Amino acid sequence: MNKFQTEIVKQVNLTLIKQWTDLWQKAENANIFNSYEWFLTCQKTYGIKEYEIYVCHKEKDLVAILPLFFTRCFGIKVASSIGNKHVVGTPFLVEKYDKELLKSFFSKISSKRNLHITKIDSRAVEILHNSFPGMFFSLISVNPYIDFSEDPLKSISKSTLSKIKIILRKNSGQFSFKTYEGGNNLLEHLKTMFAIDQKSGKQRHSKDIFSNKEERDFYTNIVKYCQRFVQLCFLYYENTPIAYSFNFKNRKIYVGYQTSYLLERRKLSPGKVMIIYMLEKLKKDSADLLDLCGGISYYKQEFTLKYYFQHNLYYSKSFLVMKWWKLINLARRIKQIVFPEKFTRDHEFLFKTLS
Repeated sequence: MNKFQTEIVKQVNLTLIKQWTDLWQKAENANIFNSYEWFLTCQKTYGIKEYEIYVCHKEKDLVAILPLFFTRCFGIKVASSIGNKHVVGTPFLVEKYDKELLKSFFSKISSKRNLHITKIDSRAVEILHNSFPGMFFSLISVNPYIDFSEDPLKSISKSTLSKIKIILRKNSGQFSFKTYEGGNNLLEHLKTMFAIDQKSGKQRHSKDIFSNKEERDFYTNIVKYCQRFVQLCFLYYENTPIAYSFNFKNRKIYVGYQTSYLLERRKLSPGKVMIIYMLEKLKKDSADLLDLCGGISYYKQEFTLKYYFQHNLYYSKSFLVMKWWKLINLARRIKQIVFPEKFTRDHEFLFKTLS
């Protein structure tokens, strides 16, 4: 008899919220993206009314959970991870990376619908790939990170560090750095963040996200419902905020989720100066790791040479659907190689598939 029992829940109640929260506290892969608070944020922002939550119990204990909503992936109806386009961490929560648990859990999940699950870590992917050879995994993200078990400035080139020191010396006393967490009026600081982004280089190249009201609402709801995870950092010049980093914190792991600076202050290299201040702050706070999120840009490689991979999972019982998804990923891979984006090494990695 299978010691793991998985069922589908279509309505959240207080009992499930407590079980979910208790599991998150002890789970091996806990992150904001598999927390109840993240589910609530996405539900409030996007008005998600239809969803399925797969819950797995071992006897009476909840040991795994994955909320899914219904959308389309390359034209195909799928069940997908909640907030899929915003996720940068494994979206399912498991007590531990147990092969038997993951096999039992995903046997149930994959038996019901077409699946598209985003940003799964390599350790889980290895187990799932071995357990389910028919699943298709495509490399979707290369995430540079800074390891605080060693000197966080170790990988910074001498020339980059020298330039930053010259900027700091020439502008002695003009820079300051502040972080805001918890009840420190985060919603007001969020408005400052929006204002910086709309006057950034991203805005000039139509890459600013906060010109979109839905994106502003999403971040506002993150601050409302995921407050315990949020850290907002600002770099000030002459007491005026010129750069920000919107971070998530989970225990001693930090995620640099969104960052930008005022274009008019670009000669001060505010992004690089802010990272130096942030690394000093995180080191004092005994951080273990700073995740710089997806995209292995030359800019990020000025600060670290370490990175890890994340994959998207595709699965359908239909041979034609699987073939279609594989062709789409092949086309994306070819495009990355033939037309690589500037200032990034993503074309060396993205959309590679597991054999």
